[in-house]
Amino acid sequence: MFYASGTIDAVAVYAATLESSALKIGGTLGIVLIGMITGSQTTAQTVMVTFIAPALESLGVHTTNIALGASHIAAAGQNFPPVGLTAFVVCGIVAGR
Repeated sequence: MFYASGTIDAVAVYAATLESSALKIGGTLGIVLIGMITGSQTTAQTVMVTFIAPALESLGVHTTNIALGASHIAAAGQNFPPVGLTAFVVCGIVAGR
């Protein structure tokens, strides 16, 4: 639906006008936030990278680096509270570091 309606292209054009640091920081925060809320790495990547990747490519970021970065950031996001709270609680109980 996003591709058919042209939404992804419109967002990519807008994102290309942003400063590169704003795009990278905003994209990172978006991926982490969606991962935190849903507890799903796949959802975080599917929602955000679809919009961010074309803009990052236009900035000269290699597609492999985009994919690797997004997967690591999304994996981190899915393990933060509220969904990933159990890991923090267990570490506190067993005095893990």
